[in-house]
Amino acid sequence: MYGAAIKQYIKENGIKYSFVAEKVGVDRGTLYGVLGGRLKLTIEYYVAICDALKLDLYYFVKKNKNKKLCTKVR
Repeated sequence: MYGAAIKQYIKENGIKYSFVAEKVGVDRGTLYGVLGGRLKLTIEYYVAICDALKLDLYYFVKKNKNKKLCTKVR
């Protein structure tokens, strides 16, 4: 889903996970967990990651038109 798309973007653009993790304010293990689907990609993480990558918030949404960005939290 979005985590995979973000991972692909990071890889294709030669960006280091440590750079993104530092900008997001988490350790690399947490970032790997979020992008790998082990941890939830919250809207807060998504916004912070897009900010770190200097991307519009809709960048990955446009690429994945048929997928939901986040699930409803009860």
